[in-house]
Amino acid sequence: RMLHHLLVFTPDERDLISPVMRRIAAFGMESEAIRLPRPLGYRVRQGDSLLIAAALFNPTAEPLDSVFVRVRLAYEPARRTARRMAIVPFFLDAQVGSGPRVFDVPPGRWEFSREWSPDVPGRLLAAGAHLHQHGVAIVFEDVTAGKTLWRVTPRYDAAGEIAGIPAKVFRGGRGLRLVPGRVYRLTAIYDNPTDGVIRGAMGKIGGAFVPDPGWPLPAADRSHAEYR
Repeated sequence: RMLHHLLVFTPDERDLISPVMRRIAAFGMESEAIRLPRPLGYRVRQGDSLLIAAALFNPTAEPLDSVFVRVRLAYEPARRTARRMAIVPFFLDAQVGSGPRVFDVPPGRWEFSREWSPDVPGRLLAAGAHLHQHGVAIVFEDVTAGKTLWRVTPRYDAAGEIAGIPAKVFRGGRGLRLVPGRVYRLTAIYDNPTDGVIRGAMGKIGGAFVPDPGWPLPAADRSHAEYR
């Protein structure tokens, strides 16, 4: 309940979509344990840097002592994984711009969207989603085709707290085909039943993407304002 999110970055690599450092993995309080299917892996090399950042939330009125976060990452020596398919993490936010991808939700029902076209073609094999309290759904659409690719709603417990958001494996693991020149939209839907404004809401998806062979991935630029 104290974990708002935990992020694992590779600072020397660029995110697939945004000009920020690449996020390998992300977890929230609603996330379940994730293990990639055996044919898939994320390639790491000797000397690669990892940056791990956690944001905690104290739901009590008192300070808490001796709090820690432990991260477990399973990996195998490269000689055992020669036949594995290398994936690139895929993260898309419903809010665009530099700084935290957050938005305020006034009372009532609201939708927050971002449209995007990929620079690299490939297949999105699977994805998970992240919403805050009073989130109704995440919707991922192919705007060009006028088609909804994925719609997911969070599970709420008896106390009205988000208990989980189901992940999705697309087309039996074959994936969703994403190509340059097509427009895709991510929408986060919220319904705020209170009289106040919900501050710092989020809407995100993250998953495993396999680029087409021969397409160069965008390089990291540490001087870019959004990266910094």
